[in-house]
Amino acid sequence: MEIILLCLDILLITLLVILLLVILVLLIILFLPIRYNLVIKSEDNTYVKANISWLFHFIKGNISYMDHSFDGTIRIFWKKTTFNEDSLQSAKQDTKKKKKTKWKIKYFFIKLKDKFLWFKKKVVLLKKIIQDKKNQQAIRHLKEELFHLIKIFLPKRSRLNGMFSTGSPD
Repeated sequence: MEIILLCLDILLITLLVILLLVILVLLIILFLPIRYNLVIKSEDNTYVKANISWLFHFIKGNISYMDHSFDGTIRIFWKKTTFNEDSLQSAKQDTKKKKKTKWKIKYFFIKLKDKFLWFKKKVVLLKKIIQDKKNQQAIRHLKEELFHLIKIFLPKRSRLNGMFSTGSPD
């Protein structure tokens, strides 16, 4: 029965963490604005420059077009990618890099699973330690001693002065 309760505890905590992460992502999407800037000049030669950023410039992109040449950069956190007309044509030949990235992602999820299993073992061990009667008595004794020390070292009297105003400081 204890194993079932432990599994339910872990499952509920995991679901709560996932729910909180989803809420955090939604709040970030709703309240952090996307900043953009566009400059276009066209008299003798055409010049176009666009900048876009989001999430305190952690996600940022720059694109420019001048004298029939196109180039740009995209930065997501600390990974920066630069591209131009030539690199866009050669990107079709980089399928090996995509396969390598796929293996890196798979390895990441395997490591994540191993970390979760390690965490689960640590939770079971911690639960055993907490449920031990000797440890419970030691924790109670430690709590009593800490409260006694706090009573000794805290000041007997204290004074707080504060001022609050909603008007102008004139």
